[in-house]
Amino acid sequence: MTSDVRGHVVVLATHIAEGRLDAFETAFSGLSDELRAQPRIQFQMCRYLHARGHHDECLSVALLLIADDPCFSAARGMAIRACAETGAFADAFALILEAPADGLNCDWAFRRLFILFSRSTDSTPEPLAAMRRIAETKGAKERLWLARLHRWAGDLKQADALIEAELAERPEDLDARIELADIRLAALDWHRGARLFEELLDEEDVPPDLKDRMGKARDCVTHLDRWYRSGPPVAADYRLPDSLFERVALSPRVKAVDLSLDRVALVGATMAAGGAENILGQAFGALRAGSRFQPELWLYSANPEKGHDFFLDQLAIRQDEERGVFIVPNEEPDAPPHCWLPFSPGRHVQGLRRMIARRRPAILHGWQDGVNLEVAMAGLLAGVPKILLHAHNMRADSVHRTKFMPSFRRAYRALLRRPETHLICVSEASLADYLDWLDIDREARFHVVHNGLRWPDPMSFADREARRRAVRSEYGFKRGDRVIGGIFRFFAIKRPMLWIEVAARLARRDPRARFLLFGNGPEWEETKCHAGRLGVADKIRFAGVVADAGALSIAFDALLLTSESEGLPTVILEAQGNGVPVVAGDVGGVGECIWPGHAVLVPSSDPAAFAAALSDVLDRPRDPARTEACIAGIRQTFSIAAMTAKLEAIYRQ
Repeated sequence: MTSDVRGHVVVLATHIAEGRLDAFETAFSGLSDELRAQPRIQFQMCRYLHARGHHDECLSVALLLIADDPCFSAARGMAIRACAETGAFADAFALILEAPADGLNCDWAFRRLFILFSRSTDSTPEPLAAMRRIAETKGAKERLWLARLHRWAGDLKQADALIEAELAERPEDLDARIELADIRLAALDWHRGARLFEELLDEEDVPPDLKDRMGKARDCVTHLDRWYRSGPPVAADYRLPDSLFERVALSPRVKAVDLSLDRVALVGATMAAGGAENILGQAFGALRAGSRFQPELWLYSANPEKGHDFFLDQLAIRQDEERGVFIVPNEEPDAPPHCWLPFSPGRHVQGLRRMIARRRPAILHGWQDGVNLEVAMAGLLAGVPKILLHAHNMRADSVHRTKFMPSFRRAYRALLRRPETHLICVSEASLADYLDWLDIDREARFHVVHNGLRWPDPMSFADREARRRAVRSEYGFKRGDRVIGGIFRFFAIKRPMLWIEVAARLARRDPRARFLLFGNGPEWEETKCHAGRLGVADKIRFAGVVADAGALSIAFDALLLTSESEGLPTVILEAQGNGVPVVAGDVGGVGECIWPGHAVLVPSSDPAAFAAALSDVLDRPRDPARTEACIAGIRQTFSIAAMTAKLEAIYRQ
C-alpha cells in the first residue's frame, strides 16, 4: 500500500471509529476515482456501509474484494458479518467453508455470526462444519477454538466439555483456563468456577476485564455460601441469578421512610412498537389525566434510533420529567447485589434503586417479565411497600428463549412469597398458566386485568366505509380484492412463516385474496423470502412499522393471527373495534377477547385449517347489525377506563 493510500485509509478509518459518518462521506467524495477503487479504500467503504446499517450494499462491496483476493480476511469478515446481520446464515457459513486458511483471520466476525445464529430459529446444517473449519486454521489450539466458537453459539455445555478435555492433557495451559473461566461465567456456573477464578486472579496475563468479572463472581459465591450455611435452607444446589432473587426475597423487610404515598412508577423497557408498550402508554396517559394517583413513566430506553420512542410519539407523551417521563440511569453496577447480576439486569436494578431514592414512589408497577423481576428486586431492596408484576403473555418459559429461563421461575416463586408483591395477568388463561408454571395457589394478591384501549369517537357506517376505501386505495388494493391483514412483531413466537403458508393456501383457493402485513422484527427478511419461495410475494404488501397500524385494520376484510402464544392480543381488539372479523389460533387468552359470532378460533397449527376458516369468514354475508354490536361491545368491554379502574383498585388494595 502506498503512503498516499495509507494516509487516506487512516483518515477514513478514524472517521468511522469516532462515528463521524458525515465526515467520512465528505472525505470519500473528495477522493479521485483511482483512489476510490483501491481495495483498502473500498474496505473502508464496507465498514461505512455496515455502520449505516446498509448490510446488502456492504456485502456486495465485500464480495467484490474477496473475489479479487480470497485471502483478504478483513473483507471476508465484513461479508460474513453482513450475512449474519440479515439472517443469511447459510451464506455466512458458505463463506467460511470455501475460504483459504489465510482468509479466515477475522475472529470478530465469527463472534458476531455465532451470537446472532444462537438467537435465531434457523435450522441451517452447516454451523458445526464451519466451526471445525475455523478451528482447523488455529493449529495446535484447535480444540480451544472449537470450544470458544461453541461458547459464542450459546452451546456452553459442549464448550465446557471440550475445554475440560483440553485441560486434562495440558492442565497448565493458560489460554484454556481463561476460556474455561469465560464459559463458567457465561453459564452462571460460578460456584463450579470459584476455585479457578481465585487461581486466575493472581495471573499477570489475564485480561483486566475478565479479572473484574471473576472477582465479582468469587465475591458472590462467597456471600451465598455463607448465607446458605447460616440462613434459611432454600436451595442447596443454588444457581445464579436464581439465588440472588431468593436471597433478597427472604431477607428481612426494609422499612422505607418519606415515601410519596400516591406516587406510582410504571416501569417499562421501552416504548417500541408492541402491544404491551401500547397498553403501558395508554394506561400512563389515562392515569395521569384522571386519577388521584400520581403516575410516572420510567423507561430503560427511549432511543429514537432504535425505535424505542415509537409509542411516546404515537400517544403524544412528552419525554421530560415535568410530565412524569423518566429514563432510568444505566451505569455499571458498583455494589452488591447489583454487580452480581448478569449483564444488563445489574444495571437496571441499580438504576431503579437510584430512581426510587430520588422519586420515592410508594407503588412500583413493572410491565413484562424481565422488567418485573428487576422491579421486584429493586423495590424490595429499597423498601417499597407495593410492587406489581404485570405479565402480558402466557407463562414466561413459553415466550422467552434465553438461558436465564430457569431463573425466571425460581425468581417469581421467591418474590411472590412476599406480601408486598402482586401478580397481574392480562387474561384468566394467562394467570392460570403462570400459577401452574410456578406451582402456587391463587391468592388475593394475584389479579386479572384485561387490556383496554382509548377508542376514537365512533364513526357512522357510511364514514367507516369511506375510510375503509381510502386506506385500501392508499395501499394499492382494487375494488373486489379480499384483503387479509396481519399486525405483529416478526418474532418466532408470532409464527410469521405459518402466516405466509396460510396466505399461500388461501391465494391458491381464492384469486381475489390479497395480503397486508404491518410490523418488523428479526424474521422480517426471512418472512419475505418465504413468501417468494411459496410464490405469493406479489400478493403481499409488507408495509413495515407505521403509525397507528391498529386503526388501519379498518381496511381488512379479515385479520389473521397465527401466534403460538398470546396473553390478550390488542390487535384482535383493534380489529373488532373497527368491525373487522378475526381468524386466530385458539391459544392463551385469545378466546377471552373475541366477540361472539365475529371470529373463528382455529384449534390447531395446520395452515389448511386456518385457510379454510378464512374462506368461511370471507364468504359470509356482511351483517351490519352484527358488526355494529361487535364494535360497541368490544369498545365498552375493553376500554382504557375499565382497565385503569381495575388498576386503581389494586393500587388502593
